[in-house]
Amino acid sequence: MVLQADKYMGVCILNRKKFIKQTLQEHLRDNKTYNVLTAAEASAKKVHICYLFHGFINAHKDALNNPIRTFMLQSYQLFGDKILTFRTTVKIHKNLWKLHPIVSNCGTILEYVSKWLDFKLQKLVTLMPAVIKNSWTIRDKPIALDLPKIQEFSQLMLYQCTQTLTYMQCKSCMTG
Repeated sequence: MVLQADKYMGVCILNRKKFIKQTLQEHLRDNKTYNVLTAAEASAKKVHICYLFHGFINAHKDALNNPIRTFMLQSYQLFGDKILTFRTTVKIHKNLWKLHPIVSNCGTILEYVSKWLDFKLQKLVTLMPAVIKNSWTIRDKPIALDLPKIQEFSQLMLYQCTQTLTYMQCKSCMTG
Protein backbone atom coordinates (compact mmCIF):
# COMPACT_ATOMS: atom_id res chain seq x y z
CA MET A 1 0.00 0.00 0.00
CA VAL A 2 1.39 3.45 -0.92
CA LEU A 3 0.68 6.42 1.39
CA GLN A 4 1.78 10.03 1.43
CA ALA A 5 4.25 10.89 4.19
CA ASP A 6 3.36 13.66 6.63
CA LYS A 7 4.78 17.15 5.86
CA TYR A 8 5.21 16.23 2.17
CA MET A 9 8.28 14.11 2.95
CA GLY A 10 7.65 11.66 0.10
CA VAL A 11 5.69 8.43 -0.04
CA CYS A 12 5.74 5.27 2.08
CA ILE A 13 5.14 1.69 1.05
CA LEU A 14 3.42 -0.26 3.84
CA ASN A 15 2.11 -3.74 4.35
CA ARG A 16 -1.68 -3.42 3.97
CA LYS A 17 -2.53 -5.70 6.94
CA LYS A 18 -0.06 -3.87 9.21
CA PHE A 19 -1.45 -0.50 8.06
CA ILE A 20 -5.04 -1.52 8.84
CA LYS A 21 -4.05 -2.96 12.23
CA GLN A 22 -2.09 0.19 13.15
CA THR A 23 -4.91 2.51 11.97
CA LEU A 24 -7.35 0.63 14.18
CA GLN A 25 -4.97 0.58 17.17
CA GLU A 26 -3.82 4.21 17.00
CA HIS A 27 -7.07 5.83 15.94
CA LEU A 28 -10.35 4.15 15.08
CA ARG A 29 -10.53 1.97 18.21
CA ASP A 30 -9.84 5.01 20.41
CA ASN A 31 -13.33 5.45 21.88
CA LYS A 32 -12.34 8.77 23.49
CA THR A 33 -11.95 10.29 20.01
CA TYR A 34 -14.12 8.19 17.69
CA ASN A 35 -17.59 6.71 18.12
CA VAL A 36 -18.54 3.43 16.51
CA LEU A 37 -21.79 3.86 14.59
CA THR A 38 -24.08 1.23 13.21
CA ALA A 39 -24.94 1.52 9.52
CA ALA A 40 -28.37 2.87 10.52
CA GLU A 41 -26.84 5.50 12.84
CA ALA A 42 -24.37 6.62 10.15
CA SER A 43 -27.19 6.85 7.60
CA ALA A 44 -29.33 8.89 10.01
CA LYS A 45 -26.43 11.30 10.64
CA LYS A 46 -25.94 11.75 6.88
CA VAL A 47 -29.63 12.49 6.42
CA HIS A 48 -29.53 14.97 9.32
CA ILE A 49 -26.48 16.81 7.93
CA CYS A 50 -28.11 17.00 4.47
CA TYR A 51 -31.27 18.35 6.13
CA LEU A 52 -29.23 21.02 7.96
CA PHE A 53 -27.35 21.83 4.75
CA HIS A 54 -30.54 22.45 2.76
CA GLY A 55 -32.21 24.14 5.73
CA PHE A 56 -29.32 26.59 6.02
CA ILE A 57 -29.52 27.48 2.33
CA ASN A 58 -33.32 27.91 2.41
CA ALA A 59 -33.43 29.80 5.71
CA HIS A 60 -30.84 32.34 4.60
CA LYS A 61 -31.86 33.10 1.02
CA ASP A 62 -31.48 36.82 1.69
CA ALA A 63 -27.95 36.52 3.10
CA LEU A 64 -26.82 34.05 0.42
CA ASN A 65 -27.13 35.54 -3.04
CA ASN A 66 -28.22 33.37 -5.96
CA PRO A 67 -24.72 32.50 -7.27
CA ILE A 68 -23.67 31.38 -3.77
CA ARG A 69 -26.81 29.25 -3.34
CA THR A 70 -26.18 27.72 -6.78
CA PHE A 71 -22.52 27.10 -5.82
CA MET A 72 -23.59 25.24 -2.66
CA LEU A 73 -26.42 23.29 -4.28
CA GLN A 74 -24.01 22.09 -7.00
CA SER A 75 -22.01 20.38 -4.27
CA TYR A 76 -25.03 18.27 -3.39
CA GLN A 77 -25.50 17.36 -7.06
CA LEU A 78 -21.81 16.43 -7.34
CA PHE A 79 -21.28 14.61 -4.05
CA GLY A 80 -24.73 13.54 -2.80
CA ASP A 81 -24.71 12.65 0.88
CA LYS A 82 -20.96 12.02 1.17
CA ILE A 83 -20.03 13.86 4.39
CA LEU A 84 -16.39 13.22 5.38
CA THR A 85 -13.46 11.03 4.41
CA PHE A 86 -11.01 9.48 6.89
CA ARG A 87 -7.45 8.90 5.73
CA THR A 88 -3.97 8.90 7.20
CA THR A 89 -0.49 10.06 6.35
CA VAL A 90 2.67 8.57 7.82
CA LYS A 91 4.73 10.57 10.33
CA ILE A 92 8.18 9.44 9.22
CA HIS A 93 10.04 12.32 10.88
CA LYS A 94 9.56 10.59 14.26
CA ASN A 95 11.93 7.87 15.49
CA LEU A 96 9.08 5.33 15.54
CA TRP A 97 6.74 6.17 12.69
CA LYS A 98 3.08 6.74 13.46
CA LEU A 99 -0.02 7.42 11.44
CA HIS A 100 -1.43 10.94 11.33
CA PRO A 101 -5.25 10.91 10.99
CA ILE A 102 -6.94 13.31 8.60
CA VAL A 103 -10.70 13.75 8.47
CA SER A 104 -11.25 15.59 5.22
CA ASN A 105 -14.26 17.26 3.67
CA CYS A 106 -12.70 17.24 0.17
CA GLY A 107 -15.14 15.76 -2.31
CA THR A 108 -18.13 16.18 0.03
CA ILE A 109 -21.08 18.54 0.34
CA LEU A 110 -19.33 20.26 3.24
CA GLU A 111 -16.38 21.21 1.00
CA TYR A 112 -18.38 23.96 -0.68
CA VAL A 113 -19.73 25.29 2.61
CA SER A 114 -16.14 25.34 3.92
CA LYS A 115 -14.95 27.26 0.86
CA TRP A 116 -17.71 29.84 1.27
CA LEU A 117 -17.02 30.19 4.98
CA ASP A 118 -13.28 30.51 4.34
CA PHE A 119 -14.00 33.27 1.80
CA LYS A 120 -16.15 35.13 4.35
CA LEU A 121 -13.69 34.66 7.21
CA GLN A 122 -10.76 36.00 5.15
CA LYS A 123 -12.10 39.46 6.03
CA LEU A 124 -11.17 38.75 9.66
CA VAL A 125 -7.53 37.98 8.94
CA THR A 126 -6.59 41.66 8.90
CA LEU A 127 -8.14 42.08 12.35
CA MET A 128 -6.06 39.32 13.92
CA PRO A 129 -2.62 39.75 15.43
CA ALA A 130 0.18 38.11 13.45
CA VAL A 131 0.67 35.44 16.10
CA ILE A 132 -2.01 34.06 18.38
CA LYS A 133 -0.64 32.00 21.24
CA ASN A 134 -3.79 29.89 21.58
CA SER A 135 -7.57 30.12 21.30
CA TRP A 136 -7.87 31.39 24.87
CA THR A 137 -6.02 34.54 23.77
CA ILE A 138 -8.96 35.35 21.51
CA ARG A 139 -11.44 34.57 24.28
CA ASP A 140 -9.66 36.78 26.81
CA LYS A 141 -9.21 39.73 24.42
CA PRO A 142 -12.45 40.01 22.41
CA ILE A 143 -12.30 41.46 18.92
CA ALA A 144 -15.28 43.32 17.44
CA LEU A 145 -16.31 41.49 14.28
CA ASP A 146 -18.50 42.98 11.58
CA LEU A 147 -20.14 39.82 10.26
CA PRO A 148 -23.46 39.54 8.44
CA LYS A 149 -26.18 38.70 10.95
CA ILE A 150 -27.37 35.14 10.58
CA GLN A 151 -29.09 34.58 13.89
CA GLU A 152 -28.93 30.81 14.33
CA PHE A 153 -25.29 30.76 13.26
CA SER A 154 -24.07 33.97 14.88
CA GLN A 155 -21.82 32.39 17.51
CA LEU A 156 -18.07 32.25 17.14
CA MET A 157 -16.82 28.82 18.14
CA LEU A 158 -13.39 28.46 19.74
CA TYR A 159 -11.37 25.27 19.62
CA GLN A 160 -7.99 24.52 21.11
CA CYS A 161 -5.87 23.20 18.24
CA THR A 162 -2.70 21.23 18.67
CA GLN A 163 -1.88 21.38 14.97
CA THR A 164 -3.22 23.20 11.95
CA LEU A 165 -2.76 22.45 8.28
CA THR A 166 -2.65 25.07 5.57
CA TYR A 167 -5.60 25.27 3.21
CA MET A 168 -5.13 22.97 0.24
CA GLN A 169 -7.11 22.97 -2.96
CA CYS A 170 -8.95 19.67 -3.16
CA LYS A 171 -7.21 18.75 -6.43
CA SER A 172 -4.11 18.09 -4.30
CA CYS A 173 -5.95 15.93 -1.74
CA MET A 174 -5.71 12.17 -1.94
CA THR A 175 -9.03 10.51 -2.71
CA GLY A 176 -10.31 7.56 -0.76
